[in-house]
Amino acid sequence: MDMRSEGVASYTQLIEALGLANRIIENSNDIIVVSEAMPIDQPGPRIIYVNKAFVKATGFTEQEAIGKTPRILQGPKTDQTTLGRIRSALQKWQPIREEVLNYKKNGEEFWQELNIFPVANESGRYSHWVAIQHNITERKVAEQALLESERRMALAAKAGGIGIWDWDMKNNCLSWDHQMHVLYGIEKEDFAGTYDAWYALVHPEDRKIIDEAISKAINTGEFNAEFRIIRPDQSICHIHGSAVVMKDDLEVAIRMIGTNLDVTESKLAQDEIKELAFYDPLTKLVNRRLFEDRLNHKLLRVQRSQHFNALLIIDLDHFKEINDSYGHQLGDLKLIDTARRIKGCVRETDTVARIGGDEFAIILSELAEDQTKAGMEVKKIAEKLCKSLSMTNYLVDLTKKMGKSSETIKDRTSVSIGITLFQDGRASQEQLISEADTAMYQAKRSGGNQFKLHESDIQE
Repeated sequence: MDMRSEGVASYTQLIEALGLANRIIENSNDIIVVSEAMPIDQPGPRIIYVNKAFVKATGFTEQEAIGKTPRILQGPKTDQTTLGRIRSALQKWQPIREEVLNYKKNGEEFWQELNIFPVANESGRYSHWVAIQHNITERKVAEQALLESERRMALAAKAGGIGIWDWDMKNNCLSWDHQMHVLYGIEKEDFAGTYDAWYALVHPEDRKIIDEAISKAINTGEFNAEFRIIRPDQSICHIHGSAVVMKDDLEVAIRMIGTNLDVTESKLAQDEIKELAFYDPLTKLVNRRLFEDRLNHKLLRVQRSQHFNALLIIDLDHFKEINDSYGHQLGDLKLIDTARRIKGCVRETDTVARIGGDEFAIILSELAEDQTKAGMEVKKIAEKLCKSLSMTNYLVDLTKKMGKSSETIKDRTSVSIGITLFQDGRASQEQLISEADTAMYQAKRSGGNQFKLHESDIQE
């Protein structure tokens, strides 16, 4: 083949290639727009070509688009910052890729991934811009829906006092959302973002709860615990924490994602309800209901113990005279002081209760295994109680609170105490209370200001 024939063949191939390219451009699913290179600013480069995808996607005909600028696709919500970046790139003849919110002819919004690059002529001078736009509306709508969902979740978490956390166990990286920092009273820059940094904020008495809950979560896949934290201002907050555990293919825990909820108010409310249900509102001692429950549990436990225990019933002598002569206000103050003095005579492990108007009860636990020695221990405590509760001058401080002169107060109050010992659990709760009651009335009939052991204990 001669040179002339080769030239004809090359030209033919070029024409065919151009035809093929044109068919590809025309039938592309992506929008393709060719515009003049200048002017970049107002009124902007004019469109000289659009493909079928442009007409289909925008609603503009080819005739309506030719001679206009690409700005016909912009609308009120098109981001001006994005447009500024595009303009800056065009001024420097640089290619650029951006995601742009465009508008169809009918005003409907659609998102495009916009790729713009300059095209030079034979002399190397930039003569045109080519823009290829890929429709990403579906993805952007999904992203916006996700962002809106996250925003609503964040608002709901904030309104409910819920903090969200993410612990990368493998790399020991603990991430908190804003509400977590609010719950713990710590600024973002002051939190180290590690498990140890969080663990240090947990109340020392509750760290065992956390250790057990974490260990259980690694096995079961769920974390659930209620614990206290100490904020930097030393205030204490009750937290309910819950989370799920993510594991790798080898079933090794690698991540925990969960929430923290401030339950301080509900916890305080529960404590208040418990206080009302089980404690005497005046003296703050255990009430009769909780006293009987503890006595019943003690009877169950003594079957496995060789130690003696004791039940004391205490009744104030001549208390009615205080109420009748000086009013219930002074009577209430005396009951409060009596409760304080009783607690001062026994151990913290013993139960002190107010079971009636001026009647109190004590459960003494874990006395000696020998009955005689146990009896001696109880007698020492009973003597201490009689001495402390029969002092006639302890109303002086109380009368000062009422603005009265202590010389006007005549107090003959003393105590009568009934005692019964128990060890093997053969006696019932009702029997023990009856025995201690009987011994108390014997002490009262004997003139008061003394204690009596139940007859069976004396015989023993």
